[in-house]
Amino acid sequence: MYFSWESIPYAKPPVGDLRFEDPQPYDQIWTSEFNATVFPQYCMQWYRDHGVNKLRGQEDCLTLSIYTPKPRGVQYPVVVFLHGGQFMMGGGPEFDPEPSMMGGRFVMIKVNYRLGPLGFLSTADPTLPGNYGLKDQLLALQWVKENIAAFDGDPNKIVLLGHGAGAASAHLHMLRPSLANIAKAAISMSGVALNPWAIIANPRENANRLANAVNCPTTKGSQALKTCLKSRNATDVVNAVQTLLNFGYNPMVPFGPVVEPANARNAFLTQQPEAIIKSGRFSHIPWLASYTSHDGNFNAAELLRINPQTGTEYINELNQNWLDLAPQNLFLRHISSDPRSYAKGLKDAYLGDDEFSTKTYNEVEAMYTDVLMKIGVHKAMQLHSRYSKAPVYGYIYDIPSNYAIGYDLALRTDIPFGASHLDDITLLLRPVFRSTARPDEVVVSQRLVNLLGDFADFGGLSYGTCNFERNTAANANSLRLLRIRKDSCETVIQDV
Repeated sequence: MYFSWESIPYAKPPVGDLRFEDPQPYDQIWTSEFNATVFPQYCMQWYRDHGVNKLRGQEDCLTLSIYTPKPRGVQYPVVVFLHGGQFMMGGGPEFDPEPSMMGGRFVMIKVNYRLGPLGFLSTADPTLPGNYGLKDQLLALQWVKENIAAFDGDPNKIVLLGHGAGAASAHLHMLRPSLANIAKAAISMSGVALNPWAIIANPRENANRLANAVNCPTTKGSQALKTCLKSRNATDVVNAVQTLLNFGYNPMVPFGPVVEPANARNAFLTQQPEAIIKSGRFSHIPWLASYTSHDGNFNAAELLRINPQTGTEYINELNQNWLDLAPQNLFLRHISSDPRSYAKGLKDAYLGDDEFSTKTYNEVEAMYTDVLMKIGVHKAMQLHSRYSKAPVYGYIYDIPSNYAIGYDLALRTDIPFGASHLDDITLLLRPVFRSTARPDEVVVSQRLVNLLGDFADFGGLSYGTCNFERNTAANANSLRLLRIRKDSCETVIQDV
């Protein structure tokens, strides 16, 4: 049905002295046939669900995979996919491209990029500015622009697609004027740069905590810290992630994108995203942003696990620790100057006088959906509607799968989770943990494939018989989003 090329290197291996450095273009000259049938490796990560030792992957991981429809000799539009995983985990190898290739509409490319401390550790100065994972993505995009014609891709019809952290990454790439020279449009599914977890506010603090865990000095300056971390085994550096977690895999993004110093060499981001949007100095290309109706499950569902020490669900422990844990785990420091008061206000607004328990899980999940996803997506769409010269579109996905990420995180199947994080993207790129698509989901998958193909090919945007409405400055306070349900799709108005 399609051709595949796996594990194509786009950068030199970021090992040894290239650890914590900008990616370097791959410059090996191949004198013999390259074996593109070898399945790619994950970038090294401390994975949420991987037994007692949660380490997986390797440092030498900067590759991409390309999938081209048959027949060859045709110029297809191109979709470049950035995976999610809270900037800490995940990878291209997790996703089978077959659903996207069913229609033969476009070339699909999956990009691996550095994660966790190896990809995002920062001391907030020019010595260790951070954002190495974002710079990996940028180098991969440049590689695609220069080389995709050799794989039957049209370099003038590239769409950047991201999910979760990859969606926030796609938005961050949009906030650079240069993306317009590479991509004609962008899609952010379940993540934007204005979500509170998308930008790390205290990178130096987290860098010091990790350095202490591997016995590297934190008082002798950033260069000494960097030199020491380069000398440590990569496994020790990544294993140290667990020392920054306080409650399950929380905070879910101890290492992620940062605002770099203005004098940092080859800086990727030097201003807060909101300021960039208001300045108008970004890529004015069509943008589609979305979220699922129960997106907060990707973090909240973990609260339903049983704590082996107490024999009860972790969610019950929030009754004693909410004001301490919420500011960290919901990234309220990025939202309010008084995060503890904000946390109290959230509890009052969503639970009232009720306690945290399995009976109030739906209210807790709604809070997580709003704080970690929905509010940021709405705000980003509103700002782009006001300041972008290009169309801004949005959708809400509301079709639950039979088995999805919430069940994996909760380790239980007795609670219905609704349309969860990943339920839409996994109909385009299928991971092993997702339930087999139902007949109605097969139809949804085909419609999403056509949506991608049309957006990349000629800029049209529709889902089945429903057309997306463009959001403009005139209606920026009342966003038009397409709500996608099992048997219907309709435009809904969301007041911001």
